[in-house]
Amino acid sequence: MKGYRMLALDIDGTLLNSAGEITPRVREAVAGVMRAGILVTLATGRNLRGTLPIAEALQITAPMVLSNGCVVMHPITRQVLFHKHLEASVAGRAVLLLQRLGLTAYASRLSLSGPEFFYQEPPSSPEIDLRRGRRPDSMQQVADLAAAAVQFKALKVMTLDRADVVAEAAQYLRKHLGGECQVLVTDEAGGSALLEVSAQGVNKATGLAQLAALHKIRPAEIIAIGDNRNDLEMLQFAGLGVAMGNASDEVKEAAQVVTASNDADGVACFLETHVLRAAS
Repeated sequence: MKGYRMLALDIDGTLLNSAGEITPRVREAVAGVMRAGILVTLATGRNLRGTLPIAEALQITAPMVLSNGCVVMHPITRQVLFHKHLEASVAGRAVLLLQRLGLTAYASRLSLSGPEFFYQEPPSSPEIDLRRGRRPDSMQQVADLAAAAVQFKALKVMTLDRADVVAEAAQYLRKHLGGECQVLVTDEAGGSALLEVSAQGVNKATGLAQLAALHKIRPAEIIAIGDNRNDLEMLQFAGLGVAMGNASDEVKEAAQVVTASNDADGVACFLETHVLRAAS
């Protein structure tokens, strides 16, 4: 499979298996793609600090698409190539609407140092999953999250709960916030779902488009691999969209190729068969 110059990889549910690990086989396949001269980037819903350990493990040196396209940043120089936050008033209203529903709200911002993840009420399960693995110095509890989200120009406002609860909350926020933002719901493990409110018209595809233009790479020359709803636009934008075997039917239908699951080294299976073999 020749003619591709860029590979965009989702992290959770794609690069990482269910144990949150990059297997040696996946690591070697990604390294082989880079040795073949293909630009490899990460396109993720994670923020900078949540992404850097993965970038370092895979020796990614290209700019990365973070926070579902809200940020495009270089992992080495920390140069911000693109940054789109929520309108301040929308961020504040989104927090208040979630709190009105009795849900624990969170807000994130772009920060290279100091706290970047904020909450008002102590989280309970399953909301506590949003804090798992985060460095303590990246989190901060505040007395008034709505006011804080307005002040620091939030990238996203979020909540995590049972999938049925989140689905109802998403409808409620779309009704009250209209076209001022976008409300994205992605499936999580254990029957829960993540709701994210972010700037209108920003997604992994828009971030990837900026990165591709920087390197003079056409969409037709891009391979994108993902598993969740936040990957849909990216899979459709790329010349070749690849869905993981653990992806939902909606994501698989949007892709041109379906590989094995993340627990069966799906990324490596695809790269070995369709990219590395052609490059050898």
